[in-house]
Amino acid sequence: MAVKRRSFEVFSLSFLDCICCGFGAMLLLFVLTIGKHADARASIVSHIEETISRLEQDITKETAATAALRDAILGRDRRIAEERATEESRRKSLTELQDQLALMLQEKSTMKEELERLLAQKKEIPKVEEPPPVPIPNVQRRQYLTGFNFEGKSMLFIVEISGGMLGYTIDEAIAYTGKTDEEKRQSPKWRQVVKSVQWVMANLGDGQAYQILVFNNEARPLVPDSENEWFDPLDRKQTAEVLRLLGEITPGGGANLERAFATAREKFPLTETIVLLTDSLPTLSDSIPVSGATDDRDRERMFRAALRELPRKTPVNTILYPMSGDPAAAFLFWQLADASGGSLISPARGWPDT
Repeated sequence: MAVKRRSFEVFSLSFLDCICCGFGAMLLLFVLTIGKHADARASIVSHIEETISRLEQDITKETAATAALRDAILGRDRRIAEERATEESRRKSLTELQDQLALMLQEKSTMKEELERLLAQKKEIPKVEEPPPVPIPNVQRRQYLTGFNFEGKSMLFIVEISGGMLGYTIDEAIAYTGKTDEEKRQSPKWRQVVKSVQWVMANLGDGQAYQILVFNNEARPLVPDSENEWFDPLDRKQTAEVLRLLGEITPGGGANLERAFATAREKFPLTETIVLLTDSLPTLSDSIPVSGATDDRDRERMFRAALRELPRKTPVNTILYPMSGDPAAAFLFWQLADASGGSLISPARGWPDT
């Protein structure tokens, strides 16, 4: 009897187990591989983003640098255009100046011929010497006061006529107090003051006018009732009268500079320049009462009180004939000249005669 063979089953349990294990291993490997790929992708994306951020920053910097460079180029172009325009304007101006120069040279030639003609005619005119309106003491010293301020259409002379104007020292001034009025008027110092006024008047030009205020204990115009007048230095008759009145004054008394400045401000408000002729600090004051003899400190206080009465914005040019024993006068009057825009001189005793 033939033996019956056992049938073989292809899909047995063992085969299915192997298949399942292999398939599970494949799934595990796939899952592990996919996770690593995700991490790598995230790293690449992060790196790419950082690179893009750096590139964007570089682009921003380059854009700013490009804009700055463009602005610099535009500014340079504008400057070049302005320089070209300026150069063109200069060329035009130079051409105009050359034309004007040629015209002036032509006019100069014509004027030279006319001048020669006039000079020839002048030689035929008889000479008539006319004295100056104001006699000039020592014509050779006409420009002695270099830097002295002669500006202003209306010049006010403020002349001290106190007893101190009789001498260059205190003893000399005291010695003159016992002499006659004529002897006082002929004292060297007072004659120098009178001639100084005459000298400055002679330097005034056409279109200028003057007035004279004198002061000692009081202050008054030299010419009575002339507060509203200004004298023409070219008026011979008026000038002679003014010099006569000044020469007839006999110095005496104290020196109230405060009252002099107050009177100048009240009676001559149109003054543009002041010429002050004095020898020392004031000895009297309306606002600084002093009992007994005055000392240097009192006189300095009187001087500063006088400055408060000075007309504002008026240059003060001081001609100082220094009195011995008054060392602060030169410094304080220099400060006044500096503050007011004026000047200060202290001429030699022989000026303007020598």
